[in-house]
Amino acid sequence: MRKTLGIGLMLGWQDIRASYRRSVFGQLWITVGMAVTIASIGIVFGTIFSTPMQVFLPYLASGMIMWALIAGILNDGTLTFIAAEGMVKQLPLPKIVYIIRVVWRNLIIAGHNIVIFPLVVLIVGGETSWAILFWPIGVLLTVTALSGLALFFAIVATRYRDLPPIVNAALTVAFYITPVIWIKESLGNNELVNTLVSLNPLYHLLQVARLPLIGQMPSVDNWIWAAASGLVFWIIAALMFRRFEKRIAYWV
Repeated sequence: MRKTLGIGLMLGWQDIRASYRRSVFGQLWITVGMAVTIASIGIVFGTIFSTPMQVFLPYLASGMIMWALIAGILNDGTLTFIAAEGMVKQLPLPKIVYIIRVVWRNLIIAGHNIVIFPLVVLIVGGETSWAILFWPIGVLLTVTALSGLALFFAIVATRYRDLPPIVNAALTVAFYITPVIWIKESLGNNELVNTLVSLNPLYHLLQVARLPLIGQMPSVDNWIWAAASGLVFWIIAALMFRRFEKRIAYWV
């Protein structure tokens, strides 16, 4: 298992290095791109929502950074085996290596992006509390749950190539119906919105990874939904993997 993990981590790091080879600023572009996006959306939507920047910008920054991690793992997850076609066919590596590769690559990107958050707090102010101690736990829970869903998507997408664009489109819709750039409480006690949000597992996975950053504790419902979602995702993924693992090399 240690060897499998090591190979997956090495491949993920090589992907990042290869993406920015011969670039003047290299991996700094990851951070710059996210910073520009946060600043642009923050100014526009902060004005529209009439929310103080010291409240809205940290909320937005934490949400955008964590959502990029969520969307990155799931989008890349659909292409896990397809993108590694040559290696899957030629090397007798455990298939789980490629999931580790995808997850680690997106964690590295999130590591580049997270440096933006303390800068935002330093510039506009913001609240921090002991709740930030739960941030690593929330991120670990979110990444673990998403890894199971990514494995499921990877298997299905290898057989049915329509899935990657479907997942990409679904995540675009999910971005707007999940409180990433808008604050749920600002809409008041809207029963329809509250129901849609509370039944959205991505919302709870986002909350446990975001709220500790802005000095708030995720609710008990957030923790339960995040843990339950991860358990369900991994059970389904494990059953799929056990049944179709040997067919993956033929499907790619």
